[in-house]
Amino acid sequence: MKNKRQDYKQLLQFLKEKRAVTELESITVYDLKDRLLFRVLMQMGMKPSQKKINQMMQAMKSK
Repeated sequence: MKNKRQDYKQLLQFLKEKRAVTELESITVYDLKDRLLFRVLMQMGMKPSQKKINQMMQAMKSK
């Protein structure tokens, strides 16, 4: 298991690079869901593109 500090740094890096979030106050639930989905896909050995993640997020929102 990774330590929490390393996981936190990776979360911040993901939010800055992939979601263009610059301030913690602007993080939405969808940003966090996107990160969790990204991690799950990476653990399954897939390399998800941002387009694929956005499609999956849209499918989740419509349910």
